[in-house]
Amino acid sequence: MLRALRQACDADDRHAAAKVLLDLGRVEWPDDPPRGLAALADRLRVGSAEILSLDRSLYGTDGSPWSGEALRDALTDGLRPTSPAGSAEASGLEALYRSDPAGAPAH
Repeated sequence: MLRALRQACDADDRHAAAKVLLDLGRVEWPDDPPRGLAALADRLRVGSAEILSLDRSLYGTDGSPWSGEALRDALTDGLRPTSPAGSAEASGLEALYRSDPAGAPAH
C-alpha cells in the first residue's frame, strides 16, 4: 500500500492518495478505523499536517492544485500512530510506578 501512496503522491492524485490513506487506516485500526482524513490525522505522530492539507484540498472551496510531495516525504515509513493520550507509558511515568515482584513500589 505504501507504493500506491507514493505513486498517488508523485502523480499529485489527491483522490487516490486519500483512498490509500483511509485503506492504511483500516489496516492499522481494523476494530475502529478512522472515518475520514481528519480522524486519521488525529491518530498520527507524523504527517498529520500534510493529511489535513490533503483534506482541505479535497473539500475546500479554493480549487487550488495539490502537490503530494510533502505527504510522500512525511509518510515514507507509513503511518506512525501516536501513543494513547494520557497513558503512563506515553507520559514517561510508567517506570516510576513499576513495582518489584514482591509488590513494593520501585524507588
